[in-house]
Amino acid sequence: MSWLRELQWRLSNSFRFRSSMPDRGRTLQTARVKAGHAVSYADALAVALAQKQEAAIVTGDREFEQVEDLVPVRWIGRCAGSRMSA
Repeated sequence: MSWLRELQWRLSNSFRFRSSMPDRGRTLQTARVKAGHAVSYADALAVALAQKQEAAIVTGDREFEQVEDLVPVRWIGRCAGSRMSA
């Protein structure tokens, strides 16, 4: 099994995803993240949800480098200790 297929299998079999509608508190937390960091509103919402769930964000989007002080970010497509090329 390739590493990518194994990762996909592990992710699909390891997590339970829940739907969550933003309430007033989460909307305000999203606004705080957005006001303090140069990220999109959608990314700020992802950060606010990760904070609430005490979860990490798994991404390859370099925009999340700006919020590593707020939530753990697990990088896809990156070797440990290296930056992705532009």
